[in-house]
Amino acid sequence: MKRLLIIATLLLTLWAFGAISVNAAGNSFNINFEDSSKGIVKVLFNTGTDKKVKLLIQKDADRYVYNLDNQIGAVNFPLQHGDGYYTVSIYENVYGSSYRRLTAAGAYVTLENPNIVFLQSVQEIDWNLERVAIAKANQLVAAALEAKRLKSGDAQSVLTEQETLKAIYDFVTANVVYNYTKIHGLPYNYLPNIDSTIVTLDGICYDYSSLLASMLRSQGIPTKLVKGYTTTTNVYHAWNEIYSSVEKKWMIVDSTFDAYYLQHNRPFTFEKSAESYAASKYY
Repeated sequence: MKRLLIIATLLLTLWAFGAISVNAAGNSFNINFEDSSKGIVKVLFNTGTDKKVKLLIQKDADRYVYNLDNQIGAVNFPLQHGDGYYTVSIYENVYGSSYRRLTAAGAYVTLENPNIVFLQSVQEIDWNLERVAIAKANQLVAAALEAKRLKSGDAQSVLTEQETLKAIYDFVTANVVYNYTKIHGLPYNYLPNIDSTIVTLDGICYDYSSLLASMLRSQGIPTKLVKGYTTTTNVYHAWNEIYSSVEKKWMIVDSTFDAYYLQHNRPFTFEKSAESYAASKYY
């Protein structure tokens, strides 16, 4: 009886911390909540399967499904629904639309602050300091700071949050053009690559939004990538919400349409109306 109690306690501990993994001939899958206070869960999946694999993250009525591919290292996924109990499950396709659950883990999450998740690198917004796009963000901010100091004559001047945002947003909207043919050849599990976008300077709305979110997050500005619908187009769309620490609110920003308007000398407003945008998912 005592042995059974010890085993049961161990299993509950593994469930709580997400340390559930299966290893066979070097293949593994693992769900880890060790950085959950920062708003992310780390998921390792590397079984070599060529089947479709899905990741389900659930908190209360909120359910997000992600495509999951074989990766050498763990991938971060957002826990964007605030404090509470999250369940994370990995499913592998059996046939048709049928899936079997490979593993699951759950934990109660307490965030360091409500917006910390929107600063992290996650699957949809994959960034780090070694990325070309982030080096470009740093360059843009440094140039803006130098220009401000020269203009003011004050070598101690610093950029405001709005000035940092403007330096990055202005570059994206002035230089990235929409790729009208790309959308027709995308795989079902397509993910933006911010370095590819910054090099080619073209992309679809998903690329614009991931690039802008990555660059702003690297500068400490909480930014969401949002998917849903808008009155400006009749197809599924992606845009951003950017947090203003001065006004204490989230601003809807659509760099895809702003780039088009700017590049075609048409008028537009930076912050969009909430009545024109209906979010279905955000990361």
